[in-house]
Amino acid sequence: MYRSRGACLDPIQPQRQGNLERAARIQYGEMRDLQRRFAEAEQVFREDLRKLPGNGWGLYGLQRALQMQRKTEESAEVERQFDAAWRGADLKIKSPCLCFPGV
Repeated sequence: MYRSRGACLDPIQPQRQGNLERAARIQYGEMRDLQRRFAEAEQVFREDLRKLPGNGWGLYGLQRALQMQRKTEESAEVERQFDAAWRGADLKIKSPCLCFPGV
């Protein structure tokens, strides 16, 4: 599903296309996580962070995917990065995507 979304984004204005692609990537990573496909979720969130380094949503998803794979040291490091990125935010999240609130 996610991989085919790129084709439908082509006619959209370029500045909006990036935001839509990022949202689709985060949703796809969260779906992989909910399906307990944590290694796939990790890949998706790493891809997101390559395109938008320091993104709190991507860091949150990556941290959880690593934690679920019992990659504790790496998970702790990503959690520190998330805490730094999210410092001062007025929103506490429980999911890398508001499309899955409370997960």
